[in-house]
Amino acid sequence: MGNKNCYANIIGGCEGSISREHYISKSVLEIISKAALTLSGAHWQNNGEEANLTISTLTAKVLCEKHNRLLSPIDEDAHNFLKTAFTCIRGGIQGQVDVSDLMFNHNGRDIERWLLKIACGAIASGNWGGKHRVVPKEWVEILFSQKEWPHDFSLYSSEMTAYTVSDKNHIRCDFRRDHSDYILQGITFVFMC
Repeated sequence: MGNKNCYANIIGGCEGSISREHYISKSVLEIISKAALTLSGAHWQNNGEEANLTISTLTAKVLCEKHNRLLSPIDEDAHNFLKTAFTCIRGGIQGQVDVSDLMFNHNGRDIERWLLKIACGAIASGNWGGKHRVVPKEWVEILFSQKEWPHDFSLYSSEMTAYTVSDKNHIRCDFRRDHSDYILQGITFVFMC
């Protein structure tokens, strides 16, 4: 039987009570715990407003214990990827870390699934700023590997002509909505900005 407060209840298999979910993974937030996380586009913010948040404030009760636990590997993948990025930037660009013998291998699909996890959690919690809190069933099926990844769900890297690495570890997450504020169209995720 499904738990009505778990957004994954539409695929069944709920177990346990509703748990506090870090839809932007706690392990990722811990990488920057002494720095800042900036959020914009949330329902409680004015247009263009940004808010600095902490690890403990960025949670929502949107998943049962089982579905929350099933997403833990996605959190681990994102943690490893962002730790790599920070190491490369701090070491390779700024020379603060020895990177001469380091080699990294990451799966882009794992990062895409993590961004989908953020989108689902943001919608279910109401924090994305749109008019509804129902996560599309197809997204949940894709997130929990019950449906193949669609070709139009893609991770893109923006082209930057000039870039100055910040002295502080920083992540910014912006929710992109359509003109009606009804549909989440994407997430812009920026780190080390």
